[in-house]
Amino acid sequence: MTAALKRLRELLGEPAWWGWARPRLWEAAEEHLGVLLPADYKALLDLYGPGAFDGFLYMDRPVDGTADELERLWPVSGRKSHLDDPDRYPFPFHPEPGGLIEWGGEEGGHRLLLPSRRAGPCRLARGGRDR
Repeated sequence: MTAALKRLRELLGEPAWWGWARPRLWEAAEEHLGVLLPADYKALLDLYGPGAFDGFLYMDRPVDGTADELERLWPVSGRKSHLDDPDRYPFPFHPEPGGLIEWGGEEGGHRLLLPSRRAGPCRLARGGRDR
Protein backbone atom coordinates (compact mmCIF):
# COMPACT_ATOMS: atom_id res chain seq x y z
CA MET A 1 0.00 0.00 0.00
CA THR A 2 1.38 3.38 -1.02
CA ALA A 3 1.92 6.18 1.49
CA ALA A 4 -0.87 8.18 -0.15
CA LEU A 5 -3.33 5.31 0.16
CA LYS A 6 -2.30 4.74 3.80
CA ARG A 7 -2.94 8.43 4.51
CA LEU A 8 -6.31 8.31 2.76
CA ARG A 9 -7.24 5.25 4.84
CA GLU A 10 -6.27 7.18 8.00
CA LEU A 11 -8.53 10.06 6.96
CA LEU A 12 -11.49 7.97 5.74
CA GLY A 13 -11.25 5.04 8.12
CA GLU A 14 -11.75 1.39 7.40
CA PRO A 15 -14.12 0.53 4.58
CA ALA A 16 -17.52 -0.64 5.76
CA TRP A 17 -17.71 -3.77 3.62
CA TRP A 18 -15.30 -3.92 0.66
CA GLY A 19 -11.63 -4.03 1.58
CA TRP A 20 -10.19 -6.96 -0.36
CA ALA A 21 -8.42 -7.38 -3.66
CA ARG A 22 -10.02 -9.12 -6.62
CA PRO A 23 -7.17 -9.74 -9.09
CA ARG A 24 -9.40 -11.77 -11.45
CA LEU A 25 -11.62 -8.73 -12.01
CA TRP A 26 -8.67 -6.45 -12.78
CA GLU A 27 -7.22 -9.07 -15.14
CA ALA A 28 -10.57 -9.23 -16.98
CA ALA A 29 -10.76 -5.42 -17.13
CA GLU A 30 -7.22 -5.06 -18.46
CA GLU A 31 -7.79 -7.78 -21.03
CA HIS A 32 -10.99 -6.00 -22.14
CA LEU A 33 -9.23 -2.64 -22.39
CA GLY A 34 -5.96 -3.96 -23.79
CA VAL A 35 -3.95 -1.82 -21.35
CA LEU A 36 -2.70 -2.08 -17.79
CA LEU A 37 -4.54 0.07 -15.28
CA PRO A 38 -2.51 2.03 -12.71
CA ALA A 39 -1.63 0.05 -9.59
CA ASP A 40 -2.73 2.81 -7.19
CA TYR A 41 -6.14 3.10 -8.90
CA LYS A 42 -6.67 -0.65 -8.46
CA ALA A 43 -5.43 -0.54 -4.86
CA LEU A 44 -7.79 2.33 -3.96
CA LEU A 45 -10.79 0.55 -5.44
CA ASP A 46 -9.74 -2.78 -3.94
CA LEU A 47 -9.84 -1.07 -0.55
CA TYR A 48 -12.99 1.07 -0.88
CA GLY A 49 -14.82 -0.54 -3.78
CA PRO A 50 -17.04 1.15 -6.34
CA GLY A 51 -19.41 3.86 -5.25
CA ALA A 52 -19.15 7.41 -3.99
CA PHE A 53 -17.25 9.36 -1.38
CA ASP A 54 -19.72 11.54 0.51
CA GLY A 55 -22.11 11.40 -2.45
CA PHE A 56 -19.74 13.67 -4.37
CA LEU A 57 -16.91 11.70 -5.99
CA TYR A 58 -17.90 8.42 -7.59
CA MET A 59 -15.56 5.75 -8.86
CA ASP A 60 -16.06 2.84 -11.24
CA ARG A 61 -14.64 -0.66 -11.09
CA PRO A 62 -15.79 -4.09 -12.15
CA VAL A 63 -17.68 -6.13 -9.57
CA ASP A 64 -18.38 -9.31 -11.54
CA GLY A 65 -15.99 -9.11 -14.53
CA THR A 66 -18.52 -10.15 -17.16
CA ALA A 67 -18.11 -8.95 -20.72
CA ASP A 68 -21.38 -6.98 -20.46
CA GLU A 69 -20.27 -5.17 -17.31
CA LEU A 70 -16.84 -4.34 -18.73
CA GLU A 71 -18.35 -2.99 -21.94
CA ARG A 72 -20.78 -0.84 -19.91
CA LEU A 73 -17.93 0.56 -17.79
CA TRP A 74 -15.38 0.94 -20.59
CA PRO A 75 -16.83 0.62 -24.08
CA VAL A 76 -14.15 -0.57 -26.47
CA SER A 77 -16.08 0.97 -29.33
CA GLY A 78 -14.57 4.22 -28.09
CA ARG A 79 -16.16 7.56 -27.42
CA LYS A 80 -16.01 10.20 -30.08
CA SER A 81 -16.74 13.21 -27.84
CA HIS A 82 -13.40 14.75 -28.75
CA LEU A 83 -14.46 14.78 -32.40
CA ASP A 84 -17.94 16.18 -31.73
CA ASP A 85 -16.79 18.92 -29.35
CA PRO A 86 -12.98 19.34 -29.50
CA ASP A 87 -13.06 22.46 -27.32
CA ARG A 88 -14.64 20.53 -24.46
CA TYR A 89 -12.83 17.25 -25.13
CA PRO A 90 -9.43 18.04 -26.67
CA PHE A 91 -8.09 14.52 -26.12
CA PRO A 92 -9.11 11.16 -27.60
CA PHE A 93 -10.84 8.48 -25.58
CA HIS A 94 -9.74 4.88 -25.34
CA PRO A 95 -9.35 2.72 -27.45
CA GLU A 96 -7.72 5.35 -29.66
CA PRO A 97 -3.93 5.49 -29.12
CA GLY A 98 -3.19 7.38 -25.91
CA GLY A 99 -6.92 7.73 -25.33
CA LEU A 100 -8.33 8.55 -21.92
CA ILE A 101 -10.20 6.00 -19.78
CA GLU A 102 -13.01 7.23 -17.55
CA TRP A 103 -12.69 5.96 -13.99
CA GLY A 104 -15.20 8.12 -12.18
CA GLY A 105 -16.70 11.54 -11.86
CA GLU A 106 -18.22 14.05 -9.49
CA GLU A 107 -21.67 15.40 -8.84
CA GLY A 108 -21.05 18.54 -10.90
CA GLY A 109 -20.73 16.44 -14.04
CA HIS A 110 -16.96 16.40 -14.43
CA ARG A 111 -15.49 13.10 -15.60
CA LEU A 112 -12.32 11.73 -14.06
CA LEU A 113 -9.96 10.24 -16.61
CA LEU A 114 -6.62 8.50 -16.79
CA PRO A 115 -4.30 7.97 -19.72
CA SER A 116 -4.28 4.53 -21.33
CA ARG A 117 -0.67 4.48 -22.43
CA ARG A 118 1.17 3.44 -19.29
CA ALA A 119 0.93 1.56 -16.02
CA GLY A 120 2.16 2.75 -12.63
CA PRO A 121 1.06 5.68 -10.47
CA CYS A 122 -2.04 7.53 -11.65
CA ARG A 123 -1.72 10.90 -13.29
CA LEU A 124 -5.35 11.87 -13.24
CA ALA A 125 -7.17 14.28 -15.50
CA ARG A 126 -10.51 15.99 -15.12
CA GLY A 127 -12.67 16.10 -18.20
CA GLY A 128 -15.52 18.28 -19.34
CA ARG A 129 -19.02 18.30 -17.94
CA ASP A 130 -21.82 16.27 -19.36
CA ARG A 131 -24.77 18.49 -20.13
